[in-house]
Amino acid sequence: MFAAAFSKVIALAVSEGVRSANPNSKSLFEHIVKASSKAQCRRLLVWSASITAASIAVKLLLPSQLPGYFAVIYTIMLGLELSVGFGGAVYFFSRFVLSWKLRHLLSAAAFSAIGSGVWLEILAGRNNPDPHPSEFISAVTWAVAMFFFACSAYSHIICHVSTRGKALTQALLSGALLLFSPLIATPYIIHGSLSTYLTGLAYHSSHYMAACIILKLLGVLFCLAAFYGLYRRSNTGSDRLSGLLCFVFVPLLVGLVFRCFSAQVYDNWWMASSLIISASWLVFIGGFCVENAVMLRDSQDRLQELDALHQVSWSVVGAGSLHQLLDMFARTHCDKLGAKVAAVYLVDENQEHLELYAISGPDDCCGGIGTKYPIASTDRRPGFHTGHTVKAFTTKEVQIANDVFVDVEFIPWRIVAADDGCAVSLPLVTGGKAIGVVNLYYGDCRQLTRQRLRMLSTITGSAAPAIANALAQDNAEDNIVRMDLAA
Repeated sequence: MFAAAFSKVIALAVSEGVRSANPNSKSLFEHIVKASSKAQCRRLLVWSASITAASIAVKLLLPSQLPGYFAVIYTIMLGLELSVGFGGAVYFFSRFVLSWKLRHLLSAAAFSAIGSGVWLEILAGRNNPDPHPSEFISAVTWAVAMFFFACSAYSHIICHVSTRGKALTQALLSGALLLFSPLIATPYIIHGSLSTYLTGLAYHSSHYMAACIILKLLGVLFCLAAFYGLYRRSNTGSDRLSGLLCFVFVPLLVGLVFRCFSAQVYDNWWMASSLIISASWLVFIGGFCVENAVMLRDSQDRLQELDALHQVSWSVVGAGSLHQLLDMFARTHCDKLGAKVAAVYLVDENQEHLELYAISGPDDCCGGIGTKYPIASTDRRPGFHTGHTVKAFTTKEVQIANDVFVDVEFIPWRIVAADDGCAVSLPLVTGGKAIGVVNLYYGDCRQLTRQRLRMLSTITGSAAPAIANALAQDNAEDNIVRMDLAA
């Protein structure tokens, strides 16, 4: 009966897709997120310092008179920027259609503006070699694109739709926003004289220079706002894509600042800015490929773990006793969930000892079934009572032991010496009361990811009520036997 109840609870966790972790381990996950936030901050600081130093070096190494082959390099950079612009627009628009999150549409509009701006620069240079139109187009492009990025970084709106027709209409209207910027290039294709008009306006308008400076400054300010918004989103929401864009926006910001110092197109500041911005697109492409590879691996691991959860729910069916149930439970953690050693401890009736009920792993695992370990002791020397197992039981929080050489109770020393592993203790808590601990050892500390830790917490949280019922039934049967013997 208790095996069927246990199986049903675990199957429920599978059907919900492991949506949440054991609430008793909340503080642990808060510590993990906090540690990740600090690591992200340190990485960004080091990255920003490196990019700034490299950018200054590039500026100082550029010759005062740019060689002729720089025109070819600049053309390649424009082609790269054009490809990234329209490629990014397609990618983020696709994400918008799949999720209906407004921030993806705004990001798509930003990339579309960048691609359209580069296209306009190319057409302006073809129709009129004068650099002034390119300077003005570039200033407008970056101001508009960074405005969209800033809005995207702070947007939390989801455009829900109820019917397929409304979804199609919304997708078409959203696509019109992306096409707006490319359509601006159409007059330049039809009438090449527009470039000449813009050049004349630049030479005869007293406000042209002021407008360019204001637009460049706006681009820098919007870029700063977008960077801060993306940093907050990556820390508070664990958004990997936002974290990646943070690293892309650092060289973008430096490049836009350099462009503010440019007196005219094709001077040293302009070319240094173009090189830095092109480097940011290379960072975007490389980081995007790496991030997608990691996400693919995580998705595959997720499917494997859900399949393992399904196997857990069926592996315990047919258990005839509490010991058989816990033995299957421990063995499944090794066979299906990647643990090298798994042990289950339950507290005795007096709440004074943790008894080893089941262990799975090598034959020479430390401790035997039925061994009792004291929860508290007057001995001040380190021991079981000071280890992570007792701490998980008393605090009702997940405990991780990275230094298993110092804090280990159930792993053979030959395994510890051969591996770079870690141990995790997951409390079995039901009704606010701890009834035991599940100890797991992984031979590679990289196996214990945040996602796997969340899944393990869900399993123990779901299994605890069924194990408590099985333990109560087992104790009741023992009491009946003792009463019969006494009679």
